Amino acid sequence: SKTQYKEGHYEVPMLWKENNDPFPNNYNMALKRFNMLKQRLRNDPDLKSKYNETMDTYIQQGYAKKLSKEEACRTSEKTWYLPHHPVFNKNKPEKFRMVFDAAAEYNGRSLNNSLMTGPDLLNSLEGVLLRFRNEKIVFSADIEAMYHQVTVNDSDAGSLRFLWSEDLRRCSNPGTYQMNVHIFGSKDSPCCANYAVRRTATDNNHQFNAAIVESVMRSFYMDDLLLSEKT
Repeated sequence: SKTQYKEGHYEVPMLWKENNDPFPNNYNMALKRFNMLKQRLRNDPDLKSKYNETMDTYIQQGYAKKLSKEEACRTSEKTWYLPHHPVFNKNKPEKFRMVFDAAAEYNGRSLNNSLMTGPDLLNSLEGVLLRFRNEKIVFSADIEAMYHQVTVNDSDAGSLRFLWSEDLRRCSNPGTYQMNVHIFGSKDSPCCANYAVRRTATDNNHQFNAAIVESVMRSFYMDDLLLSEKT
């Protein structure tokens, strides 16, 4: 499938290896990991509250959605369940990122070993920093939730299922959800997200002057923009 522009976002297909066998049913592995996460959150009310907030934001922003029972029962050879967990930055201990474990294996398969990394579209960090020092006035910016601004197609979204329960006190089985966007933890996400940024510049170069287009193409390092100007 091809990249498309839909409702203000680029839809970029995931970078699958050729000749992948159908995924095995790894629901029970994901359920075991979810129960471990649930126990961890029960033991840490503050983390539980923040994790709930993050999940609510994902759903409200359209990054994720809950599947109905009928939708959850419809599976394909690409259906895969991703464990998820919080990852903390030691420099910002009060914040965390919800990361999907795309390297989690079941019967010798994982999401990441079924994907390609794709070409390296990152600008040279040395080049970005040297150009940043060229002029007197400097400024920086970043793309908010960069990976989550790039959507996946319906077929690929089936590989991004995960389990979640709005009420962690309940003992019943969790609900089935899926991500509609590229995720933190997948090996192809950096390439797909960088491609979308570059595609934004080239598709809209008729609306902006060449300096703006060049800054998008040359002055970003992943989601961070570093730019210098004379005034």
